[in-house]
Amino acid sequence: MLEYNNLAKSIFAHMKTLLVLLLSICSLNLSAQKKVEEYTATNGITYRVGDNIQIGVGSGTDGDFRYIKFTSEVLVNAISAIAGETMDPHLQANSNGKICLIKKVRSYKDKIYLLIDAGEEMLYQVDIEKAIRECEVAYCLKDAALTQEQFEKLILTQQYFEEGKITKGRFTELRNEIIMSLPQDDSDTPEVEPENKQ
Repeated sequence: MLEYNNLAKSIFAHMKTLLVLLLSICSLNLSAQKKVEEYTATNGITYRVGDNIQIGVGSGTDGDFRYIKFTSEVLVNAISAIAGETMDPHLQANSNGKICLIKKVRSYKDKIYLLIDAGEEMLYQVDIEKAIRECEVAYCLKDAALTQEQFEKLILTQQYFEEGKITKGRFTELRNEIIMSLPQDDSDTPEVEPENKQ
């Protein structure tokens, strides 16, 4: 019983230290961010808190979304350490075409980030201009890496795969035909404060 109490106290002390560290990091991060009421992006759409945004097609090689990820990598790393396995902070490939609610709009270092509710415990942050350029959100630019027509073809291809109309191999082949030339650039992505959905 004594060993159990010592173990419980040790775990509690570590959790308390982790919580203080996370709150300190978040408060530093909050001071660098600016709240924005709305943002008119290069695709001509004005994004506002309370509006819906449609997820596009992941631009990562495995279909994940490079510019849509959990709001705090620090928290993701902490969860990974506790769980004993690596947690991918990026929105997963099976989110193509999903409709999400915009909870916040933030400005950080001359970039705009949308914080969206994708139906999970934490919010995701969207680097909106990069997401538009790579068609990770709907209504991407005609001169983006993907045209709107290619974007819609990828959504349809994903739906066919999910419905069992095409094999995973065929889906991967079709997807790669469209997005294999996308550039890989993941620099300057800040951490936005960790948020629960509430």
